[in-house]
Amino acid sequence: MPQIVLLLKRKPGMTPEEFKAHYESSHAQMAMKHHGHLMKDYRRNYTETQFGLDEFGKPLKEPVYDCVTVITFENDENMAEFMKENPELSAEFIADEHRFLDREKTVGFTAHQEVAPL
Repeated sequence: MPQIVLLLKRKPGMTPEEFKAHYESSHAQMAMKHHGHLMKDYRRNYTETQFGLDEFGKPLKEPVYDCVTVITFENDENMAEFMKENPELSAEFIADEHRFLDREKTVGFTAHQEVAPL
């Protein structure tokens, strides 16, 4: 299934709790209102700990990203419609992103999910 995966970092000075509260009460609600009919699944995975070392070989103090968002679509057509350019709607989403995201650290990509039978 086609997906959009987003790695999100909160704005400097914002707590993880504030970040999650804003995402859930504002941004996720906007996404559902405008794009919910196109999504099969919309998951927001809030990070708690991260394994690994920083550039100096020391354990990471906090996760590099605060949330991994995965939006799954039934088909490529729905994902294409979701990604279709709409300047007015984009401006609304970008304005909200400035309230809680460090947009320079946001990473996004498309993917196709494969599920192994257990």
